[in-house]
Amino acid sequence: MTGRHDARERMLGATLELLFEGGWNSATPAAVAERAGASKMSLYRHFAGKDELVAAALADFDRTQRRWLLGDDSQPPRSRLLGAFEKIGDRVRSGDQVSCPFVTTRLQSPDASGPAATQALAHKKAVAAEFVRLLEQLGHPDPADTGESLLVLLDGAIVHAAMEGSDRPVRAAGRAAAALIDSGAPR
Repeated sequence: MTGRHDARERMLGATLELLFEGGWNSATPAAVAERAGASKMSLYRHFAGKDELVAAALADFDRTQRRWLLGDDSQPPRSRLLGAFEKIGDRVRSGDQVSCPFVTTRLQSPDASGPAATQALAHKKAVAAEFVRLLEQLGHPDPADTGESLLVLLDGAIVHAAMEGSDRPVRAAGRAAAALIDSGAPR
């Protein structure tokens, strides 16, 4: 059983790597199986097809990504919100590949209502909901709209940082995020 579980985990990891590297089109079953050191037959024993495979990889990554991006409840809400921008900026400055597999999957998946696109959108909604929750803790007067705005700023910063190869868009978005957060601070 362990071998089957290990193969599944390797396939999920390989899928995520390929999504980061080249998006939906790169994460073909053949490429995933090869990268994972598994056969395509093994892949299809675990997953009905590419859409289910990508959805499972994104669901697995969702938990880790949100924890990394937003930290934990021991940090003050404002620090957690702005920390998301700082962490993306750090990633850009380190030279790590900057992209969002949730965004690329939602945009590139041929089936907008399929499991992978649905999982990608669920992740974005969960991040926005966490932003709203943190803004509510701060007593912000418009947490729903501001939370959505913060998500748009973050996603835009990631896209532009990837396009420019610079952290400048992330720094600019972080300043805009701070202004949005602070505009609702109780006086």
